[in-house]
Order: sequence, then structure tokens, then C-alpha cells
Amino acid sequence: MILLRTYKAFTKEPYYYGALAYAFLIPFFQLAATIAMGLWLGLSFLGYRRTNNNKKSLLLLFPALFVSYLVGMLWFHEVSYTIMEHKLSLLVFPLIFYLHSYNGHQKRNILRLFVLGLCFSLIICFGIALYRSISLYGGSFHFAANVLADRDFFESILYGGNYFFGQQFSIFHQTVYFALYLSTGVALLLFCRIGISERYKLLLIAFFVIAAFLISNKAGLVSLALIFPLKLIVARYSLIRKLVLSLSFLAGLVIIGLANPRMLGSIKKLAKGELEIDKEARYDFKTRLLSWDAAIDLIGQSPILGYGAANTQNELDRVYEQKEYVFPLKNRNNAHNQFLQIWLENGLLGLVLFLSVFMGLIITAREGGANIMLISAMVVLFFLNALFESYLNRFSGISYFTCVCCFIFSGHKEGRAVY
Repeated sequence: MILLRTYKAFTKEPYYYGALAYAFLIPFFQLAATIAMGLWLGLSFLGYRRTNNNKKSLLLLFPALFVSYLVGMLWFHEVSYTIMEHKLSLLVFPLIFYLHSYNGHQKRNILRLFVLGLCFSLIICFGIALYRSISLYGGSFHFAANVLADRDFFESILYGGNYFFGQQFSIFHQTVYFALYLSTGVALLLFCRIGISERYKLLLIAFFVIAAFLISNKAGLVSLALIFPLKLIVARYSLIRKLVLSLSFLAGLVIIGLANPRMLGSIKKLAKGELEIDKEARYDFKTRLLSWDAAIDLIGQSPILGYGAANTQNELDRVYEQKEYVFPLKNRNNAHNQFLQIWLENGLLGLVLFLSVFMGLIITAREGGANIMLISAMVVLFFLNALFESYLNRFSGISYFTCVCCFIFSGHKEGRAVY
């Protein structure tokens, strides 16, 4: 009987189950998310009904952004089909949300599946880290989380050689994107009624915060530091209680900064004024300074047209070589800033379109009723990460950014419905 009801529900709204599958698989391998995205699109066509045609004009920003990439490459006579294939998310997700609208109940289920996907993916990360750290010698178990034999436990964390920290722990995605997903999960748990009890919400928030600490992505930790105060703003607490919680939160940030070796190292460098331009920098924020310097130099030479997406990296490499920036050249680093990167690739038009997406999010937040805090949190997350990463140049970034924005844009006429 249950199977029959499920089958009938699936045949009636197959696109909805495609959305559930994609939401759950986002935190896992890119291949799984890509397959789920294709499945979702196919099911959206399969279940399309003309009566569902309730459209939102803000969705058009993403096809326009796709066209700006294409026009930029055509202008410089260098078209990369690989790049255009990589940018297909800018067309797929607006189309998916164009074909169907999702009601409040469906959206809450989609968001809950995303949170559950995060939870299961983290359990796998912990399990694999533990499995890699345990060995059997002489009939007894030995625990060694160090990947780098010549480093002690804390040094291995600093240099990315510990199974429970950094990229070694974040097996499914680069740390910046997994941290972004975790920050989103925390925002959902704080601001949404997604069918999870308050007790389990608190447990999941703690679980996600611990995982973000282990991943040790600085943008992710700063994102969390900005999300929690948003919750305090809207919480119905007395002024004294808000003050106590704020001070406790600040104390927690200090403890996290001192306890995490990678964060502590950055704080010490900042305190000593060691974040100046270092041509031979090879880690963290210092290499980003080199990439930003090269990008700003290039933008000054062609601020209107940019260089085209297919040619931008070659231009950056040329500047890296001229300025003797060793590791950015060796690693072929992009601008590590989405605002600078899209300006380089698509010129001023691309930058305006990208900023228009943020403006659309802000407008939607103002009209979002009970969803205003969640949408505001997403604006903070995407803006902050754009300062340190070129996330439209990675599938984990561009697909997630486009999907979340389309999810928000497609529902803003629901007004006060809570996701």
C-alpha cells in the first residue's frame, strides 16, 4: 500500500523527487551531484504542466551571465567548450525552477534532505579518517592521524597532513565548499522550520560547527561567526540575556582561534604584520594577496572588456611571471576573488550581472517575510566566500550558488511562507 502511494506521488510530481535526490547528494562527490542534477532536469521535463507556469524574472540573471561568458570568449576569438560545459549550471537550474514551482511543504522537505545529506557525508568523513588513522602492529592497535611522517601532530594540521583536519578530512569537496555547505546547514537549522525537533537541531548545529572547526577553512569559520549574531538579533530574549550570549559567543571565537593551529598561525602573522606581499608565499592568505595584486593589475589594463574566460588564466600567469610570484604561477592560481575573477573574464558587464544577483537576493530578502533571516544569511555566506574564492570556476561552487539563488528567487512571491 505504501509503495503504491509512493508510486502515485512520484508519477504525479516526479520533478519533486528529483529535487530531493539532488539536495541529499550535494554534500557528496561531484559526480553524484552532477548525475542527480541531470536526473532532476529530466524529471522536470517529464512532469511539466503548463498550468505550473508561475515564473520569476530574477531567474533570467543566470542565462544572462552564461551569455556574458560566451560573448566574452567570442569577442577575443577564443572559445572553450570545456568552460561553457562547466557553466551549464547557469542554464540548468533556472530552467528547472522555470518548469515548476515548489510549495512551502516541498521546500521544507528539500532543505531537510540537504541537512541529512550533510550529516551522513560527515559521518563518512569521520569514519574514513578513523580508518586511515588506525593500524595493527604486533597484535595491537595504533592510532596515528599524521600523514606527514616528519611532522608532529600539530604541525601536520598546519601543513594539511592530518586525517582529521583540512583537505584530508574533507574527502568529498575542497574545504572552502564543504565549509560553505556546513554554514548553510547551520543557517537552515537556526532560521527554518524543516521538520527537525529543537533538541536534534542543537545536536546537528554542534556537529556541523565541530566539522567546520576540523575542516579549518577560514572563510567558513568567519561565516559561522557572522551567522550566529543574526540569530541573536531576531531572538526574543531580554537585553541582558542577549548581552551574556554575545559575550559567550565572543569567548567561544577566541577559544576556537587559539585551539585551531591553522587559525592561530594566521592570527600571529596578522599581529606581527607579516601579511605583506611575499613573492615566494606558498600558503593561505599570503598567496591570495599575490593573486589579488596580479588581478587588479590586469583589470587596470582592460577594465571594460576584460580578457575572456578562456584567456584570463594565461594573462594571470603572464603577470605572475613578470612579478616573480613563484607559487601562483606554478599552481596556475585564479584570482581567488569572485568579483575580480568575473571582472577579468567577462569585463564590466559580467561584474554588473554578478552584483545584480546579490541585489536580487537583497530585494527578495526584504520581501521574504518570515524567510528574511535565512536569505540574509545566504547573502552573507555568498558575499564573504566571493571575497576569497572564485566559486563560479568550480562545479561545487557554481552549481550550488546557482541552485540556491534560483531556489530563493523562484519562491519570493510566497511571501510569508516559511521554507
